[in-house]
Amino acid sequence: GMKPLLFGLLIGIGYTNEIRYETYFSNEIIAAEEFIKSQQRTIKQSAQSLGHSERMCIAIVYPELLRYSAWKDLLETKAMEEGYTRWGSDRIDFSIGHFQMKASFAEYIETAVKENDSLMVKYARLYTYPSKHQTLIRSHRIKRLKSTSGQLYYLHAFYDVCLIKYPQLCKMNASDRVFALASIYNRGFQNNLNVLIQHGKNKEFPYGSSYPGTQFSYGEIAKSYFNKTAK
Repeated sequence: GMKPLLFGLLIGIGYTNEIRYETYFSNEIIAAEEFIKSQQRTIKQSAQSLGHSERMCIAIVYPELLRYSAWKDLLETKAMEEGYTRWGSDRIDFSIGHFQMKASFAEYIETAVKENDSLMVKYARLYTYPSKHQTLIRSHRIKRLKSTSGQLYYLHAFYDVCLIKYPQLCKMNASDRVFALASIYNRGFQNNLNVLIQHGKNKEFPYGSSYPGTQFSYGEIAKSYFNKTAK
């Protein structure tokens, strides 16, 4: 299509820093807004029942909604699902659904929840499976991740796991906290939050660090969305 050609020209002229994510993702933003609107009730209910700000939680995954809209046709997962169910995330790991949650991420959150007494009670549904058999557990996990309510449940658990793992999050103002949480969500749990936040400022979204063209900071998009949706 036209996009690569147009961006090639802009890069050639040296305007790369001028492109705002709102321009770059203009179509994806419309699709993301439609998704958020269509899921409004589910989002609200899960935020209320688990005691978090729905605005903050959606901001954390907002860049994933943009990426999902851009790439959903490439995300054919049937073979991936079967491979994961059979062999596990060491062999086959892939992103699922609108929030682009990896199977390994879900496993990590389940384990982290079990390591904390209060989270064990709050998120008992997360690690309770109808079977002891690993393949059945994995296929159940995928089914869960394919529903918006299932992904929201993992997202809220992620939020609580982060607050315990990085207590300094509680001292931040709301929009800095969103930036930090989004950076963790995008880059994984690493030991030092300050280092993670520094890395989070790198413009490596959506194609990763080796891509030379226009990119953005995942955390900046999340924070910008959060600030825009302020009531």
